[in-house]
Amino acid sequence: MTNKQRQIRLISIMSLVVLVTGGLATYLLYSTAFEQQRERLIETAQSQARLIEAVARFDALYSEKDHQGGASAATISQIKDAHRHVKPFDEFIDISLVQREGNMIIFLLDHQNHGHLKPKPLPFDSGQFEPARLALSNKSGTLVCSDYRKIMVLAAYEPVAELNLGIVVKIDLVGIRAPFVKTGLIVSGVSIVLIFIGSFLFLRLINPLIDRLLQNEVKIRQSKDELDRIFNLSPDIVGYGTLEGSFTKINSALQAILGYSEDEFLQKSFLDFIHPDDALDTVAELQKTREGVSVHTIDNRYQCKDGTYKWIGWSAVSDISKNEFLAVGRDITVRKQADEQLKASLLEKEVLLKEIHHRVKNNLQVVASLLYLQSKRLPDDETRALFNDSRNRVKSMALVHETLYQSDDLSQLDFAAYIRNLIAHIFRSYRGSTGRITSKVIVDNVSLSIEAAGPCGLIINELVSNALKYAFPAKKGEIRIEMRIDEQERFVLVVSDNGVGFPKDMDIWETGALGLKLVRSLVEQLDGVIELHRNGDTTFHIIFTEPKYIRRV
Repeated sequence: MTNKQRQIRLISIMSLVVLVTGGLATYLLYSTAFEQQRERLIETAQSQARLIEAVARFDALYSEKDHQGGASAATISQIKDAHRHVKPFDEFIDISLVQREGNMIIFLLDHQNHGHLKPKPLPFDSGQFEPARLALSNKSGTLVCSDYRKIMVLAAYEPVAELNLGIVVKIDLVGIRAPFVKTGLIVSGVSIVLIFIGSFLFLRLINPLIDRLLQNEVKIRQSKDELDRIFNLSPDIVGYGTLEGSFTKINSALQAILGYSEDEFLQKSFLDFIHPDDALDTVAELQKTREGVSVHTIDNRYQCKDGTYKWIGWSAVSDISKNEFLAVGRDITVRKQADEQLKASLLEKEVLLKEIHHRVKNNLQVVASLLYLQSKRLPDDETRALFNDSRNRVKSMALVHETLYQSDDLSQLDFAAYIRNLIAHIFRSYRGSTGRITSKVIVDNVSLSIEAAGPCGLIINELVSNALKYAFPAKKGEIRIEMRIDEQERFVLVVSDNGVGFPKDMDIWETGALGLKLVRSLVEQLDGVIELHRNGDTTFHIIFTEPKYIRRV
């Protein structure tokens, strides 16, 4: 639409609105004025009739002999004389005083607004001046009719009972309408001029905005067309639906993936196509959406038209206020099959790994048993003790594999359970010499990889075994083992006893004892540090970090 066409249309619409509004307002004002005029005519007719009756009563008492025709003639003579000398108060209003003579209506007064001409007598039943006939019939009221001039008037009529006369006060309808017609024409003309000026100025200001809006509308339409193309060309299923569980619109990818046409799919709830095993999860996800979860994903199986099932991975955005959602679904059947194969493969490897740990543990148990049997054949106690130490070391390593074999996580060892089992085994192996020696294990919720668990278990084995053998000559005391993680995410292992301790002038690392050399070597293997504190108790304080896994070749 051009600017000129827009201007013409705007002016036409506004002019029509102004004309209709002005016409309605004029009509309402005219109706109000008409009613006011009716009341005014009634009041005038009644007041004039009562005045004439009062004069007639006076003349009947005092002027009966003063006038040749009697009191009535005297009254009519006075009325006529007064009428001739009174100026009319409105060019459209006139007063008629009528009398019936036989079958004729006689007008007694000249009409002031019509050259002081007296109307000619009218037949009583002619209907040419109905208000006069009604007034002479002793009736009162108002009437819109044509008068003796064939002009439409509003007339109020009233009988004058004292003289058997009738009075009619009338006004031409033109007189009522004239000011309103004049005002309406002036207002309409001024309004139309103002409309032309206002429309011109308005369009001068608004046209740039309208052009911009039209340009935006074109862009929006183009964007919508582009979105529709994307919607229909997407290889994924894209659809709009309601939160009750049905799609309202869906693209052509549905047919390519599931085989249904759009009409076939939209005729049912999408819940009817879902595999029974996935229905409850889908309904639960739909319920979350109704409760306010706006973005959600779910994988479920849809039945294809040929009866098979395909996995569809959905991502959806919902709008609760509009009770609708937008969903995008992708065929993930191949991925799901690959996941299942991967899970089966992982399960197979996990079983295999557990079997390996089990066999390593069994082999180490065999080695420990052989050492035990061999020690029974040795002649001296010192050599048997060495064999027993070696057996405990092998047992601590076997316990690592046993704990992993029984664990759900083959990569991390529950070190708290491992330490308790290890300490119990060590105490059992020295059951003949532990007496009233007790142990106290304080371990946080710590997990270690097998790379750290093996060396750490050997360290605990060496330190606890050493304490059991040498720290308690009286066979009474306590060994304390603690394991925690400090603020720097380092592992802290503390092994202490309240036994006799080492001599203060003794350098324990230079004694040549195999156990302590092994402890020091294992700490270095963990890239840790070890400190010995002799403050009443003998305390070994070891700090290390989790070793990084190094791929074996």
